[in-house]
Amino acid sequence: MNKSFLLVGTVSNVQKGLISDLSRIERAIGQLGDLEIFLVESDSTDATLTTLENLSLETPGFGFKSFGNLKAKYPKRTERIRFCRNAYVDYIQTNLQQRKWDYVIVADLDGMNSAITEKRIVKSLKRENEWDVCFANQTLGYYDLYALRADNWVEQDCFEELKELQQVNVLRKKYRNPFLDFLSAFLHFDRMRRKVIYKRMKRLKGDLIPVKSAFGGFGIYKPAIFEKINYSKSDLGGISDCEHLDLHHKCLQYGFRLVIDPRLINNHINVYNLNKFTIVRFLREYRKYRSRISN
Repeated sequence: MNKSFLLVGTVSNVQKGLISDLSRIERAIGQLGDLEIFLVESDSTDATLTTLENLSLETPGFGFKSFGNLKAKYPKRTERIRFCRNAYVDYIQTNLQQRKWDYVIVADLDGMNSAITEKRIVKSLKRENEWDVCFANQTLGYYDLYALRADNWVEQDCFEELKELQQVNVLRKKYRNPFLDFLSAFLHFDRMRRKVIYKRMKRLKGDLIPVKSAFGGFGIYKPAIFEKINYSKSDLGGISDCEHLDLHHKCLQYGFRLVIDPRLINNHINVYNLNKFTIVRFLREYRKYRSRISN
């Protein structure tokens, strides 16, 4: 296989892990072809910018753009990310005719791709006639419900669904003992979290799964998608701020096919799907409780 790849992503405060994350993806591309990298940075308070500058001097085919501090212009983090993603779309649209990449890989570079391998990518690429975008999966459970929309799985913003459920099911304090009150509140709200969030973090197996949107930290896109559309707001409606939903809604309008490949594993356990375990959620909330009572 002799293909050309463009890896894009947004970065902020990733000084510690950026080089190792890029190295993993570079190894995964392996002998598949040429890899070019273009990253968009903003709002870092560590040495991310210095790391990017060094990489651009030392690494052939590596480029980046920094927007510095965007918080004043875009106070919401989701809008800063949307702006930065559109910056790499601009780069794709400007250079595609000359570079003629076969695939664009969109990846998170914050440790979410620790298990990606060349073998897994090759298996997904061999089925490229069945998809236009192919998203990765995680062994312990697919975690990225924020970007996910799929029939009979996640059909709306489950985090808003949880908020509405919590507003209806008001907690009434029963105990004078602070710990018993904490325990009662944990059990009350955790039932809703488990139903709406964690039961939907499925362990995926088998064939390609058609979706309306997804991400999961790693997606292989056919470049024609970015010739036509970007991450700007669509006519999707709703109240979600997720930029992936807008991009993928436009993909569907153009007839592009989106899938999750259960065999394209990019990580096994992460801070999100680890929360599927009740004991992990309990310890997380207990630490908050201890912090409150000690202040």
